[in-house]
Amino acid sequence: MKTQKLGKKGKKTTVVTIEPKEGGVGIDFEFIKKFTNLKLTLPLSLEDFEKTLDDLEKLKDALVYWGKILQRQNKVKYIRNSRKLSNIEEYKQMVEDEL
Repeated sequence: MKTQKLGKKGKKTTVVTIEPKEGGVGIDFEFIKKFTNLKLTLPLSLEDFEKTLDDLEKLKDALVYWGKILQRQNKVKYIRNSRKLSNIEEYKQMVEDEL
């Protein structure tokens, strides 16, 4: 199945999708590109969905963990750069605990 949509400057671009075969999943190439960018395998059959959902859940947990690490690093950097906070013992102890 081909559908057309407007691209840049009004030019028509064609989006190609393949219809599902007997209980399978339809393939959309933009959708495949998103999975490829995440370095995950695309679930082509119904049995692959659970594995893909588990992989996505692990990726989500890893991103949340990475975000917490960045928050802690930024907090330490902020305390060190702040003249007021860097002189207070409570914040000095907080920085020591983080390192």
